[in-house]
Parts: sequence; structure tokens; C-alpha cells
Amino acid sequence: MTRTITQTQLCTGTAAVLDALEAGENFIITRNGNPVGELRPVPVPRQVLTSDLQARLARFAGVEDAAAERTEVDAVFGEDRVDRRVGTLDVPTRDESEADPVAT
Repeated sequence: MTRTITQTQLCTGTAAVLDALEAGENFIITRNGNPVGELRPVPVPRQVLTSDLQARLARFAGVEDAAAERTEVDAVFGEDRVDRRVGTLDVPTRDESEADPVAT
């Protein structure tokens, strides 16, 4: 929810505004009836516990070789389109017989 408050309300009620920001509320600050700024909560970085990461990665611990590991990872996360032989994206190319409309 976004609340509109005046410059005076911000100055006299700073503690209450900060409490509301911590609770997720947004504010539009006005001066002489004109909006001059916006206050919004800072996004909190997502915290991931080491134990959660270890549990997620443990499913790959029994893989014998890189090819089998890649197959298993692709099965979980989906295949990417990187050509591992040359390190470039696997982008379809035009047939050489097609004329380039820009070059003509």
C-alpha cells in the first residue's frame, strides 16, 4: 500500500514512517501539495542456508563421470543452448544460399 504524506508529517513522524517502511509500506512525500519523492522498503537479500545448498547438491554426489553428471543436471534444470565444443550459443544459422536482404 502506498500512503501520501507531507514533508512536515515526515519530519515530525520519522519513527512511525520508518516502522511502516519496515512493515513493507511505501510513501509518496509531498511539498506544498506536489509529490517530490518516494520512500519504499529496501529489498532484503534472500538468505540461503549452507545446509540447504548441501542438501540440494547432494543428489549429484553419486555421479561417476562428467557426461553422466551433465545428463543428470540437465534432467533437473533443463538443457541450455551452449555449444560446449566452441563455447558459443547454439544459434541456428541461415542457409548459405539465402540472399542477405540488407547487403543488396
